[in-house]
Amino acid sequence: MSDAGTPLISDPGYKLVESCHKNNIRVSAIPGPTSPIVALTVSGLPTDKFTFNGYIPSAVNNSRKALVETKNLQTTQIWFSTPPKLINHLKTMLSVYGNRRIVIAREMTKLHEEVRNAPLNELLLHYETNGPPKGEIVIVVAGANNNVKKTICLMLFFY
Repeated sequence: MSDAGTPLISDPGYKLVESCHKNNIRVSAIPGPTSPIVALTVSGLPTDKFTFNGYIPSAVNNSRKALVETKNLQTTQIWFSTPPKLINHLKTMLSVYGNRRIVIAREMTKLHEEVRNAPLNELLLHYETNGPPKGEIVIVVAGANNNVKKTICLMLFFY
């Protein structure tokens, strides 16, 4: 029922569950770790508020649009990517988000689990030099830092 990982998280399995509900078939889930949550917990980035966005769209224009829509959010952002698309996704992220701290987590809870935590430009250079990793990839991105905006607003308020 699942492409990979916990069923129904960015997975077409929801169609089966929907059909079960329509046919009065009981559905239950067994709790367990899902890669976005596991990656978030080991990222070292804020976990109190986060946004899970699913897969970054494949087409460059669509991926840019999706990232632009989230670039000012102060919550930690979580995205899925794939090895063949990772470098282009990181380039687009760098141009939209700027050089934020990110975490690339792959193969979470599996034998070849790997977590890399660094500024975006450093991880982009690492994967351009060494090639993209294999396996399922979760990208965790620090939220927008709007301290400058808050400071200006406070200054204008008290002026």
